[in-house]
Amino acid sequence: MLDRLIEALAMAAPIPASHRRDLPPAVRELSRMLTSERGELSRSYWSAPRFLAAYLHFFLPWNVFRLAWLLPGLDIPLSSGSRVLDLGSGPLTLPIALWCARPDLRRLPLFFDCVDVAIKPMEYGKAAFFALAGEDSPWRFSLRRFPVEKALRAACGGFGKQASAGKAAYDCIMAGNMLNELCGGGAQHARSTPQARLEEVIGLVFSALAPKGRFFVLEPGTRFGGRLIALARKAALLRGFTPLAPCTHAG
Repeated sequence: MLDRLIEALAMAAPIPASHRRDLPPAVRELSRMLTSERGELSRSYWSAPRFLAAYLHFFLPWNVFRLAWLLPGLDIPLSSGSRVLDLGSGPLTLPIALWCARPDLRRLPLFFDCVDVAIKPMEYGKAAFFALAGEDSPWRFSLRRFPVEKALRAACGGFGKQASAGKAAYDCIMAGNMLNELCGGGAQHARSTPQARLEEVIGLVFSALAPKGRFFVLEPGTRFGGRLIALARKAALLRGFTPLAPCTHAG
C-alpha cells in the first residue's frame, strides 16, 4: 500500500526535475523544524515549495505508514453518511491513512470537512487520495481555509449551511499534529497560555460533536507534544469526555 501511495503522490504532485536535487536537504531542514524547533513552528512552511515537496514525498508516506498501524485498533465507528471534521488537515494525512488502514470503510459514503490555514497542501492531498482510491471512491471532501478556532465556530453552524438541530454534528473530529502548532510560540496569542487556548478548542470540539461522536487527537512524541496531550486530556475530562485510548479511565 505504501508503494501505491508513493505512486499516487508522484502523479498528484510531481517534483520538477530542477527541484529533485534539493529534496534531501529540504527533508533534513524540515525534519529539524518539525522536531527540535517544533514549539516555535507555524504553518508558514506550507508556503515554501521546497518544504511542501519534502512533506508530500517524505513525511506524508511515513506518517500514513505509522497511522496505518494505529487506526485499526481504535474505536472510530463510522457508517454510511458519517461526517468527519479534520483539523489541521495538511495534505489530508489522516483521511488517507484511514482509507489505507480501514478497508471496511472504503465503499461507504463518508463526508470530510478538511480545515487548514493553507489550501494548496489540501488540494495536493485530495488529488493524491483519488489517485490512490480511484475517482469512483464514495468519500467526499470539502476543503476549507480557516484557523482552528474560527473553523470550529463555523462548523458548529454547518459552515453556513443548514445543519441538523441548528448546528453541525460530526461523528468524528480528528486533529493530527495540530495542537503543537496551535500552541507553539510562533502561533500563540500574546495573552493566551497553551492551557487556556486548549480549553477553548476542546470546548468548541465538544459543541461540534454528535452525542456519541469521537475526538481523535495525535501529537509528536516530544516533551512539548506530551505536555499538550496531558493538557488537552484534562480539558476534555472537564467537558465530560470519556477517554477510550490509550488510557481507558478518567484517573
